[in-house]
Amino acid sequence: MARHTERNHIVHRCQQPTRCSECEVRRRALFRGVPEDQLNWMQEYRHAQFDTPARYELFREGETAEYLYTLHAGWAIIYKTVSNGKRQIMRFALSGDFLGFQADLAARMGYGVTTLTPCRLCAFPRSRMNEMLEANARVAMRLAEMNARYMAICQTHLLCTGRKPAKERLAFLFLELHQRLRQLHGGDDSEGVEFPLAQEEIGDAIGLTNVHVSRTLQELKQDGLVRMAGKRLYILDQQRMQQLAEFDPSVVAESGYI
Repeated sequence: MARHTERNHIVHRCQQPTRCSECEVRRRALFRGVPEDQLNWMQEYRHAQFDTPARYELFREGETAEYLYTLHAGWAIIYKTVSNGKRQIMRFALSGDFLGFQADLAARMGYGVTTLTPCRLCAFPRSRMNEMLEANARVAMRLAEMNARYMAICQTHLLCTGRKPAKERLAFLFLELHQRLRQLHGGDDSEGVEFPLAQEEIGDAIGLTNVHVSRTLQELKQDGLVRMAGKRLYILDQQRMQQLAEFDPSVVAESGYI
């Protein structure tokens, strides 16, 4: 892999990037639904595939961005910064999510994106995005579907943060990420799911201090609802958790439309 330095981090450009036709992420990413005979043509819009370290800033609020990205592997944080410098995490991006799209592609970024774990990303030039969407209606429809789902998740988190007690907020976040990870990787509840979030990220997502997150997490554990061990999250009682959080699984479910 070749190396180049950006923002004091080492980013690796993959010399043998994954072909779209062989990509295990495609079924849940932007090119889902694109016929096999069109994949090579669509792949021409991809600039490169990169590996980044954890805590790497893909986008900064108020800056222009050259690329948009499909998150091939890893976790990323989509966030806004308020006037006092505090961060509000809008949502967590997982494998297959598309990062950097906004209404005005020529405008400065209205939000920031930082990798939470080491990530692999497929980069698409922002300057060619409209061309790509006009060239394939399935890709445009898929992007609309993905952004509608992202919006539904953000709206539900806004409701939780603004109107629900801490315990319900944390339960909803756990259920959302648990279901999304199950959709990605399968498995059963006895295996748990990867959970690299620290108390700081949890607090920034649901509007709690680290101390309050710790206390609320202990309550969920004492109630026999969750267990955390070795950076894995275990939901011990799905039904009770869903009742507590008033969680609707359809909010985060993948549509079968496209």
